[in-house]
Amino acid sequence: MRKSISSNNFNDIDDKSPDRIQRNLDQVTTAFPECPICKAAANYKISGMLKNIAVCEICNAGWTSHEFYDDSPLMTLALAKKGKYKELKYILNNFRSVEFWKHFDINAIDKDQIENLLNLYTGRDPEKCAESKQKLKDSDEIGLIEIRDIASGLQTSQSRLAALVYVASLKNESDLPLLIQALTADDGKYTRVLIDLFLDLALDAGFPQAIPPIIQVLRENEYPSMRAHAAEALGEIKGNQQVIEALAKSLYDTARLPQEEILAGSLNGFLVAAAKQKLPPIVREFAARSLIKIGDPFAVEALVNFELREGFGSNIEIGAENLRPLGPVVVEPLIKGLVDENERVRARSAGFLCFLGNEGAVEALIASLSDECVLVRSNSAYALGVIGDLRAVKPLKQFGNDSEAKVKKAVELALKKLNAL
Repeated sequence: MRKSISSNNFNDIDDKSPDRIQRNLDQVTTAFPECPICKAAANYKISGMLKNIAVCEICNAGWTSHEFYDDSPLMTLALAKKGKYKELKYILNNFRSVEFWKHFDINAIDKDQIENLLNLYTGRDPEKCAESKQKLKDSDEIGLIEIRDIASGLQTSQSRLAALVYVASLKNESDLPLLIQALTADDGKYTRVLIDLFLDLALDAGFPQAIPPIIQVLRENEYPSMRAHAAEALGEIKGNQQVIEALAKSLYDTARLPQEEILAGSLNGFLVAAAKQKLPPIVREFAARSLIKIGDPFAVEALVNFELREGFGSNIEIGAENLRPLGPVVVEPLIKGLVDENERVRARSAGFLCFLGNEGAVEALIASLSDECVLVRSNSAYALGVIGDLRAVKPLKQFGNDSEAKVKKAVELALKKLNAL
C-alpha cells in the first residue's frame, strides 16, 4: 500500500531542492532591490506549501511567478499573499511584468481610474473608449504600464491591437522594442497595422529605428500582401539607402496574390473583376511604384538596372513608358548600361535610349556604333536619329556600310531623321 504524505512532510520534500529555492530568492532580489509594496530594501524569504512564494519579511507581501519553476529570467509575477491589500485583489492578483511592479506605488492608485483603464479594453462604445483614452493620457504611470503590459502580450486581452496603437501614439522611442516584438505575435495578425505605425513613427516622430522593422516585413514576411504593404509604406521614406536597396531586391519578388485574396476583391487599388484575372507580381508592383515615388538617382538606377536585366516585360517601348515619369534622370544609368559586359543589357540600354535619350547620351551612343553586338549597333544608330543631335551625322555615315543589313537600315533611318541623306 502506497504511503500517504502528510502536510508536515512537504517542507522535507522541497528542502531536497535548495538550488531552486535559492534561485527563486536570487530572481526576486535581482528584479526588486526594494520591495514594490513597502519600498524596504530587499529582504525576502521563501514560503508556501510548495516553496513557491517569495515573501518580504517587512510587509509580508508574497510574490509568485511561473518562472520560479524555470531557468528563465524573471518576467512576470503576481502578488499571491496580499496582507492588508485584499481590497485591491482585482488589480494585484494578476501576473504582471517586472516593470509594472517596479513602477508600482500602492499609495498612488486611483481605483476608479484603473478600472476605467481596464474598461478601455473591454468596452465597445466608441465614446466611452475615447473618454477612457483621454483619462489615460491624464493618468499616472501605473496606467501607462498597464497599457504596455497588454500591448506586449504579458496580459491577455482581446484589445491588444488597441493597446499597440495607443503605445505607438505616445511616440516614445523606448517603446520601439515592444512594437517590434509584436510583429511576430499571434501569427502576424497585427503586421499590417504595425507597418503603418512604424511609418508614422519614422516620419512624424523622426525615429530612424522605426524603418528597419518595415524592411524586415518586406524581406521576410511569408505573405505577399504583407510584403506588398511594406513596399508601399517604404515609398514614403526619402533619402534612405537601406530602403532603396530593400525595394530594389523586391523587384525580383515574383509572388502573386493567393486565389482567396483575389476573390476578396481588391488590394490597395488593384480592383479584381474575377478570379481568372492574372495580376502582376504584387510585391514587385508596389516596390516599383515606391521607387518611382522616391525618385532620387539611387532609386532610378535601381529601377533602370532591373528593367535592363529582368524587365517588367520584353517590350522595350512599354518599359520606356514605365520609366518616362522619372524624367531625364533615367539617362545616366542607361548610358552606364551601354558599356555593361552583358550584351543584352547593352542592347536594351540602346533600345531604351530610342525612347528616352537626350543630348547627354549622344557621345556614348556614338561609341556604341562600333559594338560587337549587331543589336547594340542598330539600336544605337536609331537612337541617335531620334535624339536629333547633328554631332551624330558624321559617325553615322562612317558606319553606313556596316556588314549587317539591320545596322545599315537603322543608320539610313537615323540619317533621314537628321536630314543628312
